[in-house]
Amino acid sequence: MLLCTGAGARLLHSAGAEATWPFESAIRRVWRGACSRLLAVVRAQETLSRLHSLEDEVEQLRLDARMLEDLAAENRELRESFGLPPTVMRHPLVCEPVTWGGALGWWQSVRVNRGSADGVRVGDAVVCADGLVGRISKTHSRVSDVILVTDANSRIACTLALPPGSPTVRGILQGNGWRSPSPPFFESKGQAGDSGLLGFLFVADAMRLDYIDRKALDAGIIPARARVVTSGLGGQIPGGIPVGWLVSATLAGDGLYGEGRVLPAVDFAGLKTMAILVGGRADE
Repeated sequence: MLLCTGAGARLLHSAGAEATWPFESAIRRVWRGACSRLLAVVRAQETLSRLHSLEDEVEQLRLDARMLEDLAAENRELRESFGLPPTVMRHPLVCEPVTWGGALGWWQSVRVNRGSADGVRVGDAVVCADGLVGRISKTHSRVSDVILVTDANSRIACTLALPPGSPTVRGILQGNGWRSPSPPFFESKGQAGDSGLLGFLFVADAMRLDYIDRKALDAGIIPARARVVTSGLGGQIPGGIPVGWLVSATLAGDGLYGEGRVLPAVDFAGLKTMAILVGGRADE
């Protein structure tokens, strides 16, 4: 009779909800506790595995550092025996980006959280695990501006990492900045009726390696996708830092030297942790 009336149905429903609530609450608490404990165990196992992996990496780095110390001592002895000046030592200063001036579009610089108070100076090289990011263009007390290698105003002395016994092939690396994509995604009519692109669309462009020795091009000693590294000339940027890969090399318009297209080794869109090479310089 209660079920036949609306009031009775509501009464039974309310009573059932009140009666089952303690059991539902208890089941929920038990389930959450079991899931949290299981998740904690899984995370602990992952953390332990990661810890063991990091310990192995640290031990390998310690062995590598020991080998580098032996090589550095041998290098000092050889330089002293030949009467050469000692090698300038720099140490990496870890930094992170604070603001971006535009690596994915119209900007070619980044500001990092290290400045003159940390020993940073204009011209210091900025590197990451993949290679050269750029160099310090302006310093403040706690932050510094970095001009990227892709900037059109960037000039870096580089050399090609060729097989042993090959002649040295040098060049000047210049950034090409970022250009509008082609074919156009959006078109607009200018005053002259020409089709143009909206200025906020940009894609990455390859860098240029100018003043390549023409004899090296004629001899065909430059392999495909040769690695481009810094030459160390000038004293500000150390030699041997990867910059990119040479994808093509042809004679310049005047035919006096060669010029190539270089793809950067660094993924600028994914930069998180970098290092500034601070310390003595060869030009001091």
